[in-house]
Amino acid sequence: MQDIARLNQLLFARFERNYMHKSVVISVCSFIFLYLIWVLSVFAKPLFPEMDDWENTDFSTSTVELRDLFEGGPGKNGIQSIDNPTFESLNVAGKWLSGRKPVVVFSNGEQLKAYPLQILMYHEIINDYLVGQAISVT
Repeated sequence: MQDIARLNQLLFARFERNYMHKSVVISVCSFIFLYLIWVLSVFAKPLFPEMDDWENTDFSTSTVELRDLFEGGPGKNGIQSIDNPTFESLNVAGKWLSGRKPVVVFSNGEQLKAYPLQILMYHEIINDYLVGQAISVT
């Protein structure tokens, strides 16, 4: 009977040492992990620095509830640019473009090009060349 009691003591002591060792390792690892999280939160640069001013915004004075706002419009590349546009003569363009409609005009003395705003309203970007020089009209 003493042998069984002694064996139980040895097994329990061994179990206790292993358990204590594992719990110490887990505690130390947890402490290191939490310490690293704290260091990163204190010293790391913000992920979106341009949004730092949000904390100073008083949303209690807004006339629209924030929950009523949602993202809208086309996603990335949702509006196709016009690359290397084709042009019409004044006579042909005059059939669909009245003389009072605004246009963006580019001229460098050698060449003149007009980009109607009613087209820019839909495409927003026109990539073209003016006497070999790349230009973007936005």
